[in-house]
Amino acid sequence: MATKIRIIISVVLVGVYAVFGAIWQRMLPQLQGISAARVLNDDSVIGNALSQWFRSGDIVGWVVTLLFVVLFVIIWWPLIKKMLIGGSSLALIVVMALVVVSGTACSSERATTQSEKYGSQDVIAVQPNQTAFVIPATGGSFSDQAKFDSVDYLESRKVASKRVTIDKENVGQKYVPKVFVILVDRTPVARQWTAEAGTGTNSSNESLCAESNESIQVCFQISMAAAVREEEASTYLYNFPTTRLQDQQVSGVYLATALDTVVDNQVRQYLQKIIGNETASRNLRQIIADKAQIIASGERQAIDYFRRQGITIAYVGLGGQLGLDPAVQKVINELFVAQQRQQIAQVNATTTAIDAAAQKNALILKGEGDAQALAVLYKALGSDAANLGSVLESYRWDGSRLTVTLAPNTVPAIEVPQATPAPTAAPPTPAATATPKK
Repeated sequence: MATKIRIIISVVLVGVYAVFGAIWQRMLPQLQGISAARVLNDDSVIGNALSQWFRSGDIVGWVVTLLFVVLFVIIWWPLIKKMLIGGSSLALIVVMALVVVSGTACSSERATTQSEKYGSQDVIAVQPNQTAFVIPATGGSFSDQAKFDSVDYLESRKVASKRVTIDKENVGQKYVPKVFVILVDRTPVARQWTAEAGTGTNSSNESLCAESNESIQVCFQISMAAAVREEEASTYLYNFPTTRLQDQQVSGVYLATALDTVVDNQVRQYLQKIIGNETASRNLRQIIADKAQIIASGERQAIDYFRRQGITIAYVGLGGQLGLDPAVQKVINELFVAQQRQQIAQVNATTTAIDAAAQKNALILKGEGDAQALAVLYKALGSDAANLGSVLESYRWDGSRLTVTLAPNTVPAIEVPQATPAPTAAPPTPAATATPKK
């Protein structure tokens, strides 16, 4: 065979190999997907065989590459043989190039992590605050796969062990896990959504704002806590997505959505909706008066709603005072001060009236007592008014015979004649005493 013909055949062979490689690289994933679907049918022996064949690697690519190398060697063998016999180094270079090309084509590296490069088992340690689920990577029938879409299936795949060993198999020139391990973190989460930078979970303004039916903005500062209980971990996993663990040493491990992410997004938005609905039907005065009822309604509805998604809401409460526009808050403060001053004035007026009435009653009672005392004394002295003058300043009646001093300004209930005092005689002048003589 002439050298020119060998060159033409070689060019055609390389072109055919290149076209086949381009087409096959696009067809291979589709064929692998079709064969993976066929494995679900337990009655299809061919489907199971094809699935196992494709999962073991790109055998078709290897076969075509080896066939290309063999044909290339056959075409150029006479020339290569002549060069080898003649001791030419060019023949050795050609043979080594063919070996390198065929080896590279047959052993392309598809592993992306250290775990996928080696067939040794991976080990996962499950922490005390985590719940682990071990799920087979492949199923044997349609019925088994249908169960995957249920909470009961996930509950049956829950494991109590704190160390899980992951077996691998060689698929497409890399080692992939035979099972998937999904971890659910049950760590409780607490949040305080406040407006002030110095309080709350974050320094930003995270209060939940809504409007009254007067279009006045009202912001609620909320304090809440939530957790995932052990018995509700499968429900939580069923409702929220997972993310792959980014670890070079371990493959096939997935993490359920972190609870704090769910709280900061879904729980917060749900409470925002409830508070908005409650405030929209009230004016500002009613919102201020009913703030405890509004938060209690949000807590009750949130507990019921998220319990069905595997989340236990421990509490929802006020985390601070209501947030209002400064101008509105100033008017409310001034109104409160004015109301307090009005109440103080009313109390003072009432106290003054009570004191005046008490003084009036005291004077009336005092007068009645004095009049009754004089009447009793008058009767006791034989109804002789002339005898009262000498006892008015020493006797007084208070319901029993009791001697008291009568007040100077007492007005008698009856006219009492005043006794005329007898004139006082001057004391006699003592007689002169004679001085004895010495």
